[in-house]
Amino acid sequence: MRNRDQFKLTITGPGAMGCLLAAILYRQDCPVSLLDYKPDRAERLKKAGIRIVSSKEAWTAFPNVTAEPESLGPQDCVVMFVKAAQTASAVERMGPLIGPGTLVVSLQNGVGHESALSKVVKPEHIALGVTLHGATLLNEG
Repeated sequence: MRNRDQFKLTITGPGAMGCLLAAILYRQDCPVSLLDYKPDRAERLKKAGIRIVSSKEAWTAFPNVTAEPESLGPQDCVVMFVKAAQTASAVERMGPLIGPGTLVVSLQNGVGHESALSKVVKPEHIALGVTLHGATLLNEG
């Protein structure tokens, strides 16, 4: 296992949950990238950061944000937070992120993600899960 500074982790899907996870990891000094399919939104997120507001505090995180998966290269782990209807297009775009040992974790609502993911990822490198954490997107970038 690589140490924390060498571990490559990308979250695809910059909605409420994807941004929340990216911000939390960034705040814990974990290198994390956020992949967006909208270049203009990726640029806004890169410049303004991700603003987290809770009942206890507010803070801003500045993880690496890009719309170009090629710029990231193969990752150790990719976490998918895209909407179920976007899974197929997200899988097509994430090809450059997938290496021989990449683990893809799908934390999406709905069913059918595994079959779409298995087109580019070996079944033994796919993990399906759920999250009990909630988030609300107040504005986009």
